[in-house]
Amino acid sequence: MARMAVLPPLRVVASEPLTGRMRRVTIGGDALRGLEPLPPAAHVRLLFGDPGADVTLPVAGSSGLTWPPGRPRPYARSMTVRALDRAAATMAIDVALHGDSAAGRWACAAH
Repeated sequence: MARMAVLPPLRVVASEPLTGRMRRVTIGGDALRGLEPLPPAAHVRLLFGDPGADVTLPVAGSSGLTWPPGRPRPYARSMTVRALDRAAATMAIDVALHGDSAAGRWACAAH
């Protein structure tokens, strides 16, 4: 069964090209220490706001996620987790770079 958690904003701690159309971005933050071990091919949903805008986070409740009224919903993209290091509080995610997408723009700008 899939587990749901809404984590606070995380930061990019590393970024490297894998191929011309794939980039590995490593994100970090103390909230990652508390995650349960992930099975192979686990995925996460990353939320992206418009460039320069704050990202509105949902609130997890008994019936799922709810979004604050009157706030724009961010773009959500599912990504496969390549590695979770709970001791280091990092997670590596490979991002496909195709077209002008929110995830692709973020991955290309990540440092």
